[in-house]
Amino acid sequence: MGEIKPKKFALFGSLISASRSPALHNSLFVQTGLPHEYGRLETTNVEDVKDFIRSPDFGGASVTIPLKLDIMPLLDKISHEAEVIGAVNTIVPVAVKEGKPSRLIGYNTDWQGMVRSLRNAGVHSLAGDASAVVVGGGGTARAAIYALHSMGYSPIYVVGRTPSKLQSMISTFPTGYNIRIVQGNEKLDTVPHIAIGTIPGDRPIEPEMRETVCHMFERAQEVDTEDARTGDKSRRVLLEMAYKPSVTPLMQLAADAGWTTIPGLEALVGQGVHQVSYFR
Repeated sequence: MGEIKPKKFALFGSLISASRSPALHNSLFVQTGLPHEYGRLETTNVEDVKDFIRSPDFGGASVTIPLKLDIMPLLDKISHEAEVIGAVNTIVPVAVKEGKPSRLIGYNTDWQGMVRSLRNAGVHSLAGDASAVVVGGGGTARAAIYALHSMGYSPIYVVGRTPSKLQSMISTFPTGYNIRIVQGNEKLDTVPHIAIGTIPGDRPIEPEMRETVCHMFERAQEVDTEDARTGDKSRRVLLEMAYKPSVTPLMQLAADAGWTTIPGLEALVGQGVHQVSYFR
């Protein structure tokens, strides 16, 4: 094999959403013996990255809000999971022919970071039916639905602020995902064992959402108490995607109800590890 030429990588996105440090990717490059450099390009305008992603030494990029959708028309191909999720967070140039420009492929590794975090916590893919819940209805919620479906969870309940927005989101997924909207104190067919939080962690939970989530946690406690009498011990896990503060309001509610909680930094690192696996 010939010598690997240094390439430039970047994190695209706004100042707020791109507040994470490039240190993770640069450390992984060093550990894997790659001579690349990962920096940050803070912008909310996708036009600002057009020349960068087509430059000869472009090696790849991470994409954050608000560019995860805007970047898609600039790419040559979108992977299956990114199409289903409806967002790209990773760009990889793939050489087609020597002397010809590389094709830019868009991937989404957010869902892989979620699956990795859950598995590290002892949650594994299922062969039978077991339900899960996603709290929130934005782009991260879409990745969470994809992650839970890939692990075999069904039905996948969704709790959000605006039912019409949730319905619009659900309609873009295949019917086989078995996604159901939950409102108020609606009784669920099964109590979820896994939850993924995708709402902001630095503010109080919307009152109606909080009521629904609290009802779900209370019902889970009732079921677990009943199961304990027969010797069964269910383990319920919340993966929080927000990573500021270290303990979010949703994590506190889950912990108070006896759930195991996973902080968002674990999923952030997990998706970064998968990104670097694409960057060569």
